Amino acid sequence: MKRLPVFQKMLSICVSTILLSGCSNAETSTPGVTSMVGQSRALQQVFDVAPRSDVPLESAHAESSWIAPDAASQDLLYVLDNTNVNVYSYPHGKLEGTLRHFYLAEDACVDKKGNVLIVNLGLDRIFEYAHAGTKRIKNIDVPTGAVGCSIDPTSGDLAVAGSTSPSNGGVAIFKKAQGKPKYYADPGFYEYYFCGYDDKGNLFVDGQSSAGSGHVVLAELPKRGNALQTISMNQTIEWPGEVQWDGKHLAIQDQTVPVIYQFEVNGSQAMKVGATNLDGAGELHQMWIQDRTVILPNICGTSCDYSDVLFYKYPAGGKANKEVKKHVRGPLGVVVSLAPK
Repeated sequence: MKRLPVFQKMLSICVSTILLSGCSNAETSTPGVTSMVGQSRALQQVFDVAPRSDVPLESAHAESSWIAPDAASQDLLYVLDNTNVNVYSYPHGKLEGTLRHFYLAEDACVDKKGNVLIVNLGLDRIFEYAHAGTKRIKNIDVPTGAVGCSIDPTSGDLAVAGSTSPSNGGVAIFKKAQGKPKYYADPGFYEYYFCGYDDKGNLFVDGQSSAGSGHVVLAELPKRGNALQTISMNQTIEWPGEVQWDGKHLAIQDQTVPVIYQFEVNGSQAMKVGATNLDGAGELHQMWIQDRTVILPNICGTSCDYSDVLFYKYPAGGKANKEVKKHVRGPLGVVVSLAPK
């Protein structure tokens, strides 16, 4: 039986727990397929998150976030857990703090300073925190339905991908991660999901070609390019997942199959050169590759009552060699911020 991607799994939980008053309002593009807007509304019901029209730079509740005094000197793992972001020492996995008052924390990226940028799907806004910081240093308004983000290591530009409809979807590029963005779109895309820069500043983004099709498409915005260019793949991916440069190849995660594919991109073609199988993983979302480790938020689903964050050797994969469970409820993303030197 084909497994549903994370958002649709959450929607099924919503239905199964008879939260029909909220879930029945989910917008659908085709019968039985939930759009990003509908997914967002369904998740609001599942996690009991009240809509908020605006959030100031420093929330009145910021004091309820906390971080251990010694955290700033450590590498840190940020686990996006819907309305909270839990902060752990990396790679040890000791809880070092919690950032609060998010609205469907969905994805994250990190810049060279170790600043962490967290996408809030329900607010269409990114919150930025300094390494081990508890107060927001910046709010960035992003396109409706924003899902993925990435920082260009060569320029500091911020890319944000996502959409709720073909009319406003695409990739927004914020120069130096501030100001008004420039938008890019590919006519072969219906919805945009995740994006990732390589080490030369080329940006790659994945998505779907039509509503709920599961037909994954890939495009590239070359460094100093002025348009997205469609990239063909010789490997079928069932549902678009995280896109990240692993140091040698373009790594693309499949959200419905526990595997990460490695591609070598030449011109308009992406050729598969490897695959990392992740044994024991359940419903997947935004991974993070840190050197020779891949960290995976793992939502167990309706068959059990827990979720966790799993560590695997990369690119070897196989069985997880570490697990983090403390305070993990429904993780949707992870990112590692290295301590400033």
